[in-house]
Amino acid sequence: MMASILILDGDLGFLFALSAELRKRSIAAIPARTVGEAQSMLEEMEPALSALVVNCECPGACAFARGMLRQDAALRIIGTRSDGLACAACAGLWSAALRQRDVRPERIERCADVVEAQVWSERPARLHAVPLGNR
Repeated sequence: MMASILILDGDLGFLFALSAELRKRSIAAIPARTVGEAQSMLEEMEPALSALVVNCECPGACAFARGMLRQDAALRIIGTRSDGLACAACAGLWSAALRQRDVRPERIERCADVVEAQVWSERPARLHAVPLGNR
């Protein structure tokens, strides 16, 4: 069985590299550089997602992640930390995080390890209940 995830990140190289590595692990990655692209991809494909990898520096990414959780509370959100700091707007939604230094070609396997662990995990998606209202 192949799992599906959506990756929302403006870095085309990262999208391509992580997608290729995840494909080797039987995880289909749907790449999107913007929230608009992500929404379009989901409308056209309508897959059951196991996880969302989100870079909060993409405009609207935090609200998009929150909206995805409203649709599927079991969805796992994997955030990208900028300069070692978690996103104040949506870090509470994250099941796991990638550090900015991991988003480099030589560290793609580590990123895929984090995603794979979340996709196949049977643990609850988040350790604490998180309010999904607007902040």
